[in-house]
Amino acid sequence: LNSRGCYLAIILALFSLFLMLIILAMAISWPATHLRYSGPLEICDSPSCLRAAANLKFSANFSHSPCTNMYEYACGGWSKARSIPSGRSSISTLKQMEYLANKEKSRIVSMFSHKPSQYDSIEWKVEHFYESCLSLDYIESDREKPLMKIVNNLGGWDVLRTFNRYNWDSYRVLRELHSEFMVDVFFKVDIQPDYTLPGQNIIRISPSGLGLPDKTYYQRLAEDPALQAYQTFMKDAAQLFGAPSPEAHKFAVDIFNFEKRIAEITPDLDYLNDPMKVNNKVKLKDLRI
Repeated sequence: LNSRGCYLAIILALFSLFLMLIILAMAISWPATHLRYSGPLEICDSPSCLRAAANLKFSANFSHSPCTNMYEYACGGWSKARSIPSGRSSISTLKQMEYLANKEKSRIVSMFSHKPSQYDSIEWKVEHFYESCLSLDYIESDREKPLMKIVNNLGGWDVLRTFNRYNWDSYRVLRELHSEFMVDVFFKVDIQPDYTLPGQNIIRISPSGLGLPDKTYYQRLAEDPALQAYQTFMKDAAQLFGAPSPEAHKFAVDIFNFEKRIAEITPDLDYLNDPMKVNNKVKLKDLRI
């Protein structure tokens, strides 16, 4: 090599050494990742851990790739092994746990060996509340009376010709349905974590849902069996309360068309499940109905 080539070789060697020193320094000072578990390894050998691991493996469907269908990969086995019980519209792990918890509470209450000695105590209330749920003859004898009392207190029902529009207070009815009877009319209010400020909660106001499982049902043809069954159900319910057949039929049709209008302005589930799109925060003082 000539003198110029030697100078270039020395400069490249020094530059390479400088880069290696920088990479080595970055590797030493680079912070440890929080995504990798660095604690001691523990073997899952307790009964509860083994049951949980077995349930996870049973619930999965390893014939699907998690990259193409994560839901089927994680829950396909659980969905395939279970069917919706008769008398219920859906099933999930949470609803199954709720059912088992209620069954266990029923067993515990039925094991009371003696009557509560103190009137109006917690034990007395639990036992009498439970017994009231089992008094089927009393419930059947009352029929629609308890519910009709509530309907009349809220202003009546036009189908039964007990509605008086001059005494109608829509704000009072809306308030009482939400606060006293836990009926989510038009919207629902709940508390959830703030996506933008971890550790803080916000009040969420969102659509309360529709009578049918999804808004796409209302886009079907009028002859669809599900739509016919839904309107028949509403008609039969109105007749059970004493409504004449023509008024009950008109009520079912009007309510379905009203829900159809609501479905047209109801956001899709993909939109509602996107926290960035639905996170439209406003101050309580700026909220208007």
